[in-house]
Amino acid sequence: MSTGTRADGVFTLKERLDIAGAEALRDAILGADGDLTVDAGSVSLLTTPGLQVLMAGRDHLAAKGHALRIAPVSSGFHACLRTLGVPLERLQTGEAPA
Repeated sequence: MSTGTRADGVFTLKERLDIAGAEALRDAILGADGDLTVDAGSVSLLTTPGLQVLMAGRDHLAAKGHALRIAPVSSGFHACLRTLGVPLERLQTGEAPA
């Protein structure tokens, strides 16, 4: 599965969001010029570096008035979040301000 931000503002994660995957995600977040949706539907492993990028990315995009959403979310992604003690809501913003 490829990674990269599509024209519709969706960035698709690979199966592992570890330190290697976190770099590509960071680049996508920093390069976003609008709302960003992260497709985590295939993620089976989420490690601390990936989590840190998602948390910082949420705050970065929110400060620019943009939204970060994560959808779809795999059961593996949810399980890793539970293990790391972070609710999915902490990683997402609400709707971007009009």
